[in-house]
Order: sequence, then structure tokens, then C-alpha cells
Amino acid sequence: HMIPNGYDEDDFAFSGNVTASEGFLDLVYVGILYGEMRDITPIFAALKDLIGEGKAEKSRIRFNYAGKDLENIVKQAEKAGLSDIIVNHGLLPREKCLELQFSCDLLVLSTWNTQKELGVFPGKFLEYMLIGKPIVTTVSGELPDSEVAQVVREGNLGIVYESVNKDRDMTMLKEYLKNAYDQKMVSGKVTFEPDKNTVDRYSYKSIIKKIEAII
Repeated sequence: HMIPNGYDEDDFAFSGNVTASEGFLDLVYVGILYGEMRDITPIFAALKDLIGEGKAEKSRIRFNYAGKDLENIVKQAEKAGLSDIIVNHGLLPREKCLELQFSCDLLVLSTWNTQKELGVFPGKFLEYMLIGKPIVTTVSGELPDSEVAQVVREGNLGIVYESVNKDRDMTMLKEYLKNAYDQKMVSGKVTFEPDKNTVDRYSYKSIIKKIEAII
């Protein structure tokens, strides 16, 4: 039997009253990139294309970062000429980190799927499920259909770009970001309708039930 890691709702409870900013599409990434293993350059490339095509205004897009890896974030953004959209929040305590993520429109997740390291499933992904906002995911590596990608698609949790399927996935990523931008500019929020059963599957309550059934 295989029991997945999960989340405890009590651990991630956030009582602050946070609202998204008006007039901006806010993305957020928290943590480190492990060098080039976590590659978010496709997101910056997609945004660059949308701006160049006149489908989004650069001045209305912000990429928020919290952590100690600012240098690598900037380096990846520079490849698309978008380092100036980065808003650096530095190292934040956990509650402030949650507050930042709740205040943004799109949560950025990055992982990898390789022959050497198969099925890397970041703990941040579990936290994102509880925050309840769309997840923009990039997966590097030579293997397709990563576990993270499968869960995002099954749960309607956002969009996934896998480098092994870069031509197909870049088109989908651009369309997703364009729709998110348009929704935020028009209605002030980005639509998010996840599959509740998928999200609930990773709660400690569900995992405990599985363990009890096995025993």
C-alpha cells in the first residue's frame, strides 16, 4: 500500500482578513529554486509574449517573491527581460508568508521529474491546496506526466507546464495566464473551481481513514 503525504488543516489555518490588490495580476513564489532544478523561466517567457502581443500590460503584473534565493529568481526573470516585475519581500515569518500568498492571485509551484528523481512532490503543493488559489506549475526533466501534473489536472487546480512537452504546454500556459489577467482586470478576481474530492484526498482525515482500512 502507498499512503501519500498530506496536510493538516489546523497547521495551515490562517485567521487574517486578506484581500487581493486591485488593478494588478499578482503571482507569488515562496522558497528556493535549488539552482536550475526549479525552472520558472517558462512563466516569465509566457508573460513576455503576452506583453509583446499587447494582451497584457507589464505595469499591471507583479511577481512577488519571499525567501533567500532572490538572485536566482532575478536571473530567471532576466532571461525574459522581466526582472523589474519582481517584488522582493525577503525572508518572512510563516504567518506573513501565508498572508502574502492569500493576497495574491496565482500561486507558483515548480518541481522536476527525471529518471534519477521520479515523482518529486513538493510539500508546498499541499499547502497550496489549502490556500485555495489557482496554481501555476512548471515541471522540468525528461519524463512526462509527473505526479504533480496529474493531480493538478485531475483536481482542476490550475495549469501545468512540463518542459518535455514545451510546445504544447507553452500554448496552454499563455492562454491560461491571459485568461487570468483578463478576469482580474474585469472582475477583480481569478476564477477557481477545484475538484473538492481531489483536494480532500490529501487531508490528514482522509489519510487516517485509509490507514484504518488497511489495518
